[in-house]
Amino acid sequence: MYDYLDRPLDDLAPVDRLLLDGVRCWALARTLGGDPAAALARRLPLLADTGALAPLDRLMAALDSEGQGDALEIQRPCFATVEEAEAVLLAVSVLAGGGDLPGAEAALAHLVRPSAAARVAGGLAEVRRRAAPALARAAQP
Repeated sequence: MYDYLDRPLDDLAPVDRLLLDGVRCWALARTLGGDPAAALARRLPLLADTGALAPLDRLMAALDSEGQGDALEIQRPCFATVEEAEAVLLAVSVLAGGGDLPGAEAALAHLVRPSAAARVAGGLAEVRRRAAPALARAAQP
């Protein structure tokens, strides 16, 4: 988690930036009363193109319904650095993506109810797994 906390967005790896942009865009659309999945499809079409949109929508819905009070603060898309809850989500995506589901679920303990931790961790790992190859291809000359 501390690898991400307070980092400028420009310093994030492309997959981390896409994941964070997706989380922020979803949260903003939900706050404004819109359809988060539709907002993501318009703003971040790569998520839809890679099949990462549906898992992101599911994990964010779980965060929204199973979040632990004020601990789950997601910034607006224009915010320049990674905040605490966002840093946890990025770290969890790496842990779960690397197969450390118990560690990922433990890291989520103060953000979501235990009943949602596995769904959120698995969803974060799936978004990372689906989006990373497309971003790597896009970065090649």
